[in-house]
Amino acid sequence: MSAELYQTWPKLCWIICMNLLIVPGTILWCAVQAPSKSRQPFWYYVTAGLLIAAILLGSFLGNSNFVANVQPFKAASDLYSYTDVDPSTYKAGSVYLDAGSIDFVENVKVETALGAGFKAGDTYCVAPIVKEGVDMEVYDFWAVAKNCCAAHAEGLNREVKNRQFDCEAWQSVTAHSGVRMVRQDLQEYFRFAIDTAKSMHGLTTQKPMALIWTEAPEVTQAAVRQAGYSFFLLSSLGFFTFSAASLVGAVYIAITSAHKRMDLTL
Repeated sequence: MSAELYQTWPKLCWIICMNLLIVPGTILWCAVQAPSKSRQPFWYYVTAGLLIAAILLGSFLGNSNFVANVQPFKAASDLYSYTDVDPSTYKAGSVYLDAGSIDFVENVKVETALGAGFKAGDTYCVAPIVKEGVDMEVYDFWAVAKNCCAAHAEGLNREVKNRQFDCEAWQSVTAHSGVRMVRQDLQEYFRFAIDTAKSMHGLTTQKPMALIWTEAPEVTQAAVRQAGYSFFLLSSLGFFTFSAASLVGAVYIAITSAHKRMDLTL
């Protein structure tokens, strides 16, 4: 489910995964049809149970990995990379709609004093990317992050507003790049946060773009890919451990049952 094939034919992938349940279903049917005194049904049930767990867990964990890691990496990689972008340029957001990563000009920073947070379980933090010393009319580039700011900033002075953001790389003097936030499950929440900032500070946007503020876009994208690999490996190792423990438990139950039968015959 984490393969790029899922991005092209998601319904087909789900159909294949669900059809795989035919195999453990057939094994369960054989267990039901087996003679009542046979010892084979027990192992049929164990095998079918492990297969069902593998199919269901593999499908849903694979889907989670795809949404969180594979799809964002693939989507950002398929877009363009731009350099020397000036955020103060009028309609800059409309010009770079196909950007996967952006390297801004010098003297660009994240203006946390104009930021905001939107809380929906997690807190979705946003702040505009601005060019220092320029009175910008439109704010179309936004640094975004999760759980590193207060949900609201009404009534706070400028100094407190600046301190309420503790998002990675936002305070870095060497960071002036952004990687496009393309996770579909998070985009709506960040849009709400941007709308909150616009209302709080009286800002204007045309085509607002959510970016992960970073010192090195290629490192940030590589970290997303690595997270996908790590998720897959850890999930596989976890299920292998679960399967091994289940088999040990099944063997113990089988041996205990055999001893009880022997005691009864004696």
